Amino acid sequence: MQIPIIHRYLLKDVIGNFLAILLVLLLILLGGVFVKLLGKVADGSIEFDLVFPLLLWGSVSSLTTLLVVSAFLAILLTMGTLYRNSEIHALRTMGMGDAALVRLFLPFGLVVALVLVLLAAWVSPHAAVQTQALRQEAVSRFDLSAIVPGRFISLPGADRVILAGGRDASAAALTDIVLFSGRGNNLKIMTASTATQLDDDEGKARFLDLNNGNFYQGAPGSNRYIAGSYARSRINVPGAASVTRLRLKMLPIGQLLDASDRAKLAELHWRLSFPFSMMVLTLLAIPLSHTSPRKGRFGRVAIAILLYVLYANLLGLGKNWLESGVMPVWLGLWWVHGIFLLLFPVLMVRYSGSRLPRLLRKATA
Repeated sequence: MQIPIIHRYLLKDVIGNFLAILLVLLLILLGGVFVKLLGKVADGSIEFDLVFPLLLWGSVSSLTTLLVVSAFLAILLTMGTLYRNSEIHALRTMGMGDAALVRLFLPFGLVVALVLVLLAAWVSPHAAVQTQALRQEAVSRFDLSAIVPGRFISLPGADRVILAGGRDASAAALTDIVLFSGRGNNLKIMTASTATQLDDDEGKARFLDLNNGNFYQGAPGSNRYIAGSYARSRINVPGAASVTRLRLKMLPIGQLLDASDRAKLAELHWRLSFPFSMMVLTLLAIPLSHTSPRKGRFGRVAIAILLYVLYANLLGLGKNWLESGVMPVWLGLWWVHGIFLLLFPVLMVRYSGSRLPRLLRKATA
């Protein structure tokens, strides 16, 4: 009867740590995004009533990473507590070795992995669709009257930044305009004495009517550029319809099974990498948590975090290679999971002295 009690004790501890870490990371994430959105409200890019919907749906895309990190750290901290209090030695004398710990924590990792599959297959694409719809609504609501003079404002739905010096007496037009568009070696700068907003008859197109200005186009830092002046120029401000794009993140997982499209296959492997990495990290957390009582429960957390960062960066690099054709499709991102899965027996031998064949026999017994 003692072993089930110990199992419940450890699972309760790891679930408590998992929820606490997830809550802290969510608060940090939401706080940063909230401040960024408030900045957009202050400069007139979006309206305040769109802040909380954008905050909700925008944070879902980061939830997969937070779940993996929280579960990984929860196992590390739970095991670290056992080593700090020397409880691990009592458990080993009762026959709870490394194989028993693997059998205990793998179901926890599997549950989190199943949640990640649900997120990757349906929730994240739906959140991406909702976020895109909210961005389209922000673009459709954008009005030059909301621009605060003296601030650099990014025009929604376009790669343009505008700076206005002030407003005219009627407050209907902006004055002393500087408009930046493009980036890199194709930067264009336009100045204008005044700018007003024009809409077409149907209200589907929006324009900036610039008057009496100059333009400069070329590569920053070089002497190769084009300069000129104009009396009047009209520039389209993208509306809701012009920013509607079918993004890979918005596609349900069933539409990514296209062998002829490397971008879709790369997105598919990327989504599947989260549940698979969860299972691999669950295994790695057991030997990585091995420490002495003097180092405390956080003894190897820094090493574990560095290992996770390396894992995540390799997955991102592998996705880019898969999209560009450097990596064959059949290999996908499996090679990254394979490398870190091979670390498990190495670390078990290094820190716990367990041999893989004996460990597998006990874990499957």
